Amino acid sequence: MIAKQLLETGILQLGLFGEEQAPYRLRLEMLSAYPQLLQTIVYRGVQSLVGVSYFDRLVAHTDAIPVATAISLQLGTSLVYSRGHGEAPVHDLVGAYDVGHPACLIVNTIPPDIHTFLTNAQQVGLEIHNILEIVSTGINIEGINQYSIVTMTALVHELQQANLITEHFASHLK
Repeated sequence: MIAKQLLETGILQLGLFGEEQAPYRLRLEMLSAYPQLLQTIVYRGVQSLVGVSYFDRLVAHTDAIPVATAISLQLGTSLVYSRGHGEAPVHDLVGAYDVGHPACLIVNTIPPDIHTFLTNAQQVGLEIHNILEIVSTGINIEGINQYSIVTMTALVHELQQANLITEHFASHLK
């Protein structure tokens, strides 16, 4: 049960977080600290990409580099990743790329800067047609195929089924 593992490791935290008082926090950057859970996530990620329209590059948002690296190794697909320093795209995006490479972006969840990131990738010739989210929170990006390893809705459902959260609390997480 992936939801229980995320909760037990502290990768999924329940409570009130930040100025917006969000009812949960995902710390997916911590996945590499839990090899068995990382392996499960990577397996599901590879399975999510089976049959996806052609891509010859994976692109990792800064927060998803550990998962994207592992998926890259499993697929034997070149990885480009963001250094996340806010530099010009040619300096920020590290890897082997040039004009005309169809790509799949890997993110923990859709980040607030997604449109800027997509524009920057396009400026260096990476054509992102697909996005793989580790945990989908339901944000859709027009014109791009989106896939997820797991959805927040599915995680909430698993936690309810395991009696780890109440129905009332679950209603605040969706």
